[in-house]
Amino acid sequence: MNKTITHIRDLDLIEKELNSAKAGTFAFFADEKICQTAAAYVYMNKNIYIFLNENEEIHFNIKLSSETSFTVLKYEKKKSSRRVDSIPFYSIFSVSLKGTAKNVTDQKLIDEVTGFYMQKYGINPEPQASEIPPAVKIILIDTQEIQAFEEIGG
Repeated sequence: MNKTITHIRDLDLIEKELNSAKAGTFAFFADEKICQTAAAYVYMNKNIYIFLNENEEIHFNIKLSSETSFTVLKYEKKKSSRRVDSIPFYSIFSVSLKGTAKNVTDQKLIDEVTGFYMQKYGINPEPQASEIPPAVKIILIDTQEIQAFEEIGG
């Protein structure tokens, strides 16, 4: 089996993938250990915004101002008309962002991020829908590094 891994440097392509993906894996420090959770998110202004339920113990103890990462994967199975074709069987596109976790408290930013979130996930806003429930907090990953790779194999 052959596989090729390519480092993607095209920021437009990376941002397209980040805007189209619906979820990713958020890795962070909590209670002196590394934790991971799946999360819906919004990519805006080169940063990731994650909505977390503060009532869940793991989210309550996120160590702010610490290094975090967020990874999005896109997997496609390639179709071949014949078994002997040299067309790859699969393609994996991954984007990883590394940065510092911060709590979003600015109301203008909360409203903007919440609006993007509702638009991305097809939620119809009601008159006061831009207000998020008190148990939900928005975590910003202040991005310092973005890396993307594509693996093609077959």
